[in-house]
Amino acid sequence: MTQEKLPPRLNLRGISLAARVVSHEIRDFAKKTTGKDLVELRDSKMRNKALKKISTIKGAIESPDTKNNLLTLAYNHSTNFTKSLSPDGVECIDIDYGYKINEPSSLVARFHKQCKKEEQRFPKLKNDGKKTSLLVESKPEINPPKFCKCNSNNLQVKDGLCYLSCWEHKGIKEDDLNSFFSENLPYLKKSGLLQQIEHELIDQYGWNEFLRNDKCKVLRKQLPCGIYEYRVQASFNDISAKNLYRTQMDGDYRKKWDDYIIDLKVVDKHPETSSELVHWVTKCPYPFATREYIYLRRHKIDVENRAMILYQQATDKTNIPNTPKITRVDKYLSKIIIKPHSEDFDQNGCDFILSYYDDPKMILPTRIIDMASSRGIADSVNRMHKAALELETDAEGNS
Repeated sequence: MTQEKLPPRLNLRGISLAARVVSHEIRDFAKKTTGKDLVELRDSKMRNKALKKISTIKGAIESPDTKNNLLTLAYNHSTNFTKSLSPDGVECIDIDYGYKINEPSSLVARFHKQCKKEEQRFPKLKNDGKKTSLLVESKPEINPPKFCKCNSNNLQVKDGLCYLSCWEHKGIKEDDLNSFFSENLPYLKKSGLLQQIEHELIDQYGWNEFLRNDKCKVLRKQLPCGIYEYRVQASFNDISAKNLYRTQMDGDYRKKWDDYIIDLKVVDKHPETSSELVHWVTKCPYPFATREYIYLRRHKIDVENRAMILYQQATDKTNIPNTPKITRVDKYLSKIIIKPHSEDFDQNGCDFILSYYDDPKMILPTRIIDMASSRGIADSVNRMHKAALELETDAEGNS
């Protein structure tokens, strides 16, 4: 006998067989309400009557963990039946048995969202040829369940230096990168004009102009904790976004162009979220002492919006020991956007936005902080630009 081909939604997470068992009862009921009778289900009384019948079937399913999910799958087996029962109407069901995920009230969308969160909770399903049953596979799974580090009982500290918290839930989230890009998108719509100060930044967001030169423009504002946050805006016509991005991400190359670096290395990483744990030790101009940064770094290349986004934040959830005579910075946040002027990340011309703060760990007169910060920022932008320019020269020489 030819096996019935199931709609895609019934094959989700390998529970199609169990869903089919439940759907037999649902289909028996649905057959009585097909054709013209389905129109009557538009009436709220008839719909409630149908839902009450389904509720009775729900009570017959014993497993408290799967009954709601299996029932949802089962009574969505018939597209027409689903459209008639759904309070969201036919607009939320596609002709290909799909769903519109942008409809938060859609019954199918809600199920899929829940199913993704509970993916590892469902047992494997097995058909023994005689009947369909829920069975745990005896052989090892190809993709075993992954446990995050939120639960300390699941924490497995590997050898060497590492991040001790949960990458997925306690680390830098993709929403953090997206939010930073979204809030700066209005200033990036006109390529090459970042060095023009937007009055909105000053009037509405409290920034003040701090530094201006031929390479960049720097704004500053004081945070409630007393330290300053800086915003660097620059547009370059002679370097590409790709090479500017490399000056930030390539640790080995940064050691070559940044003379202040004592040590810089990635000590742990989480490829699933494009996140890393970075240990950075740097010399600082007088009167600042040698400083140590231990931070999480998450990066993203957004091809659709033509942007490279980098987010770095200090963390204390590591087993990296303290080093005597080196000041560890525990308040540090750095956010970068690099956007090419054209459609190509390799072509020359890009915009650069950097927003950052860190705790100097020193009490100094304001004029000393101002002088050290202005010189440090100007020097850093110059060295970064020069390093990217050298990559352009090397590429031309090798071509």
